Amino acid sequence: DGEWTPLSTEGGHVTMAAQTEDEWQLLSCLRREFPHVSAERLISGPGLHLMYRTLCVREGQPVKALDTASMMLIAETDLLVQRTLDLFAGFFGIVASDGCLTLGATGGCFVAGGVIPKLGTHFRREIFLDRFKAKGRFHQYLSHIPIKILLDSEAGLYGLQRALSTRSLARFSVRPQ
Repeated sequence: DGEWTPLSTEGGHVTMAAQTEDEWQLLSCLRREFPHVSAERLISGPGLHLMYRTLCVREGQPVKALDTASMMLIAETDLLVQRTLDLFAGFFGIVASDGCLTLGATGGCFVAGGVIPKLGTHFRREIFLDRFKAKGRFHQYLSHIPIKILLDSEAGLYGLQRALSTRSLARFSVRPQ
């Protein structure tokens, strides 16, 4: 109908896929700890820290107790933080394009959430875009989808507000049993 349609899904619980050797190795380590490694487990604030911890252990390095802000302060000089940020952006690109392919979301991909604003300039946009488009014969299809990175950490609530608008409320109402 030419309008935006917010969808309530549990897409974050899809199984995380890997494209590079580094991603395969990380997922292999994580699957020893978690039988199911979901997208949400990695593409989140806690996921960023989980990837960093896993890389430190895998490389035999001490795990520094870092919050996201502290990670950003040392991102220029700490190779494991840099690799963590690369992995985060790559996994995010994979999941975003999977969602666009699954839903036929050719009108745009809106990247939102609380962790992206915290990463600031350390969000690896180039890696995100490379992975977003790395779908073989669907590279061209995905190349035409506009991508917007939303820096408002509350952006998801706007979709909820739209879904709960008077026009949409009847579609989402639940009948008591």
